[in-house]
Amino acid sequence: MILRAVAALFLLAPALRSQDSDLAGRIQQLIAAIPEIGRAHLGYEVVDLDSKTVLASQLSNGFFTPASNDKLYTTSLALDRLGPGYRFITELRTDPVRGLELVGGGDPNLSGRILPYDVAAKDDDPLAVLRGFAAQLWAAGIREINGDVAGVSSRYPNHLYPDGWELDDTLYGYGAPVSALALNDNTVTLLLHPTQIGALADIQAIPAFPHLIILNTVLTTGGGHAELHVARQPGSNELAISGSVGVTIPELRADVAVDDPALFAAEGMIDALEDQGITVRGEARADYTSQPSGVVVASHVSAPLSQIIQVINKVSQNLHAEMLLEELQHIDPALTRDSADFSSIDGSGLARQDLVTPDATIRLLEQMWEGANREIWLQSLPIGGVDGTLQHRFRGISRAHRIHAKTGSLTHVNALSGYVETQNNKWLAFSVMVDQTLMPDREAREFLDRFAAQLLNAE
Repeated sequence: MILRAVAALFLLAPALRSQDSDLAGRIQQLIAAIPEIGRAHLGYEVVDLDSKTVLASQLSNGFFTPASNDKLYTTSLALDRLGPGYRFITELRTDPVRGLELVGGGDPNLSGRILPYDVAAKDDDPLAVLRGFAAQLWAAGIREINGDVAGVSSRYPNHLYPDGWELDDTLYGYGAPVSALALNDNTVTLLLHPTQIGALADIQAIPAFPHLIILNTVLTTGGGHAELHVARQPGSNELAISGSVGVTIPELRADVAVDDPALFAAEGMIDALEDQGITVRGEARADYTSQPSGVVVASHVSAPLSQIIQVINKVSQNLHAEMLLEELQHIDPALTRDSADFSSIDGSGLARQDLVTPDATIRLLEQMWEGANREIWLQSLPIGGVDGTLQHRFRGISRAHRIHAKTGSLTHVNALSGYVETQNNKWLAFSVMVDQTLMPDREAREFLDRFAAQLLNAE
């Protein structure tokens, strides 16, 4: 989904076309040394942010699949339109007829995630926010819910999957359905433990989701080998897990997307209420169309947008990016799609139909560098060798922490765009995109890392 408002991010004048022959030459030598890159569709641009001079470029006006570089467009637009202090509100409402309503307000972090982002932080209880709601009801003297508990997710249109997403993606956590009410990233974590050789392995879903039926045929075998297969028919709540797991393997984990986010949240709310000691007489149900009613009895205010985009860009969180895009259209329904510089049908880059140019991405990076939210924006990007999707990249490359960039990866697609602080303390913006290559992802990422490393030594 592309919004015409993104065009406002491209108002800076085009950079001056004056290449740094030394840097351009070193980049060409790097490309020439890797035959697979020479066969790929490759485009890049590097710009000095002070002089606005292009230091190196190749096919910078060509179109490429951006993968998760698309998140740069979504998060920058959100910062521009909503502001870094924007917050989302989730409400708990009571109604004498309809019972209890858990009303989604677009908060992507209804989970145990620790904010602000910290690479060393471990997630807490996935029902933490819902337990807070239950505690508020208990403190208000409520001991019983005489009706159903509904998860209300009507703030955004009821289309759970953006155009362009592939069916296989929707099974896993990275392809979780998009909704205004999103508990634990609309994902359950399956914990699989071996038992006795020849017996079925033990599988536990966290948080529990009774609606999800797990068909377990995973056998415990000798040794330390594991082979798992996960399948679910479209629209089904039955998850088939087959394969084998060696008895010496302590634990396997897999994040699986839920099929009904609102029902998932409602069942989680019932669990939290009952753990608090509040009796629920009704059942969990999902509501994607009704406007919330009743009286607000508890509420939860999200972290500010400045922290939300950190999660999106640092760990490349697809669901959160899509939720931001939905919120933008909710706030301003007049926002429309289309741009001469790129075309995107989702907000996360999971859709393969997305197209963008390195030059357009550079102009976005320049605009954000010149804007009032520069530090917030810069702090949202992964840091080379330090955190996010770049934590384990740039092995053996000194001063990699001077690289702040967003990754992007799909099959046959790799991209890296962001900023580099050079050895002379100059700041460069760069975007490099590799499409249509058969080289392994690991080798493509190594090329991108070595490309960015060349910029560290730019004069």
